[in-house]
Amino acid sequence: MDGYTLIFSAFLGALLPVVKGTGAGGAAAMVSFILIAVIGVASGFSIFRAKINVVAVTGISLAAVALSVYLSQVVFGSTINSAFNSAVPNAQLQEDILLISMLGFSFLGAVLPLWSFAMPINYLGFYVAYFVIAAIIGSSFVAPQTFAQPLFTNWFAPVAIGANTAGASAITSISFPLWPLLFVTIACGACSGWHGLIGSSLSSKQLDNEADAHFVGGGGMLLEGILGLTSVVAVGIIANTTGIGALSLYVKGGAIYLSNLLIPSAASTAIMALMVLILGLTLTQLALRFARLAISEMVGARFLKNIYVTSIIVSIITFVLTSSRFSAPWGFIWTLFGGSNQLLAGVTLLVTTLWLAKIKRNTFLTGIPAIFMLGTTIVALSYTAYATLDIAATTNTPLKVYGNAVAGGIAVILTILGIVLSYDGFRAYRRIRVGGVSTPSMTPGPVLAKAAGSETPKPAFTGELAET
Repeated sequence: MDGYTLIFSAFLGALLPVVKGTGAGGAAAMVSFILIAVIGVASGFSIFRAKINVVAVTGISLAAVALSVYLSQVVFGSTINSAFNSAVPNAQLQEDILLISMLGFSFLGAVLPLWSFAMPINYLGFYVAYFVIAAIIGSSFVAPQTFAQPLFTNWFAPVAIGANTAGASAITSISFPLWPLLFVTIACGACSGWHGLIGSSLSSKQLDNEADAHFVGGGGMLLEGILGLTSVVAVGIIANTTGIGALSLYVKGGAIYLSNLLIPSAASTAIMALMVLILGLTLTQLALRFARLAISEMVGARFLKNIYVTSIIVSIITFVLTSSRFSAPWGFIWTLFGGSNQLLAGVTLLVTTLWLAKIKRNTFLTGIPAIFMLGTTIVALSYTAYATLDIAATTNTPLKVYGNAVAGGIAVILTILGIVLSYDGFRAYRRIRVGGVSTPSMTPGPVLAKAAGSETPKPAFTGELAET
């Protein structure tokens, strides 16, 4: 089982409580998302196959999205949820159906060409996210809120380990110091290992022009930083957060801001739940795609080269890790996601620094953040390893022992990998600077080649989007 499988499981496990939530999400949210997905697929074929003007297709598609959300959430939302609850009264079976639906969507995103599924659905879906971000910011000026949460509580914060699928409690928790915890929270902002993967493997294939990379990459980080701030202000106005999962807090707080714009309370909650569902499922389909790519490349078994077989196997493993039928052990994995993600971010900065050194450019703006990111992340993973292994050694509950032992073991491995990568990176940097051992040739693209003062090479990629 590779790291992407764990990421896929962590994403779905965190998303499931919102989809199951009473009055926020449920079957109505899934129906809304399915309608958006169908509209997205249709828009993709219209743009890439029928060659219809992208502005016209976007306008028509967004109108269809708005209508489908209004009908499925505001008009028929309670009816859909009531019908689903009546048809499937068993709560565990309801969870199974919703989880399998999300796995099915992620499966399609993992095996279908990017242009036909993931790209157009993500493109349209994120307009809902843009609307929510703009609404929360606008509401802050129309009806300013008073924060109920204190500005500062303690230098140590409790971190949940093994949160259940209801998102309401944690099996255990550890007291984590503000540093390094603040820098390994899941709010990517300016730097993220996940975005390092996306930018190099997927975003690069969706650019019409290499010069757009700065705008797309930088703009994406600014928008995600703003999204992170909206989550802070949304949670900050909630007085009592006890027994509410993190994403559910965002839904509840965000709905208060939306309701101040004269959007009905039920509709505000439904829109927030749909927005979280869209953000989550756009990530899960990419995580599953990366998982099946990594497994097919790393494992020698021939049957695992089949994209359908690999995706199905990863989906089954994820179902076991996230379903409450199997005690939902995903919560132990989720604890490690922040540290592993920022470790990858540090590696991304390290590789960028080495490349800049290779072409004799200034490495200060990436080198210093790389040192800080790697050092902070290694400390965070070391602390997590110590805390989880200590819990595993001092508890008698089987799930706590197993879950914390596995989490601690993974944290130890990640810590060692971080130290080794940092050491190798430092040595590689010194070799490049002193002009000793040669490094692999790296040919820059036209824009970067121009910045480096070298001759512009001929583009190596032309034509339509390649399949990943």
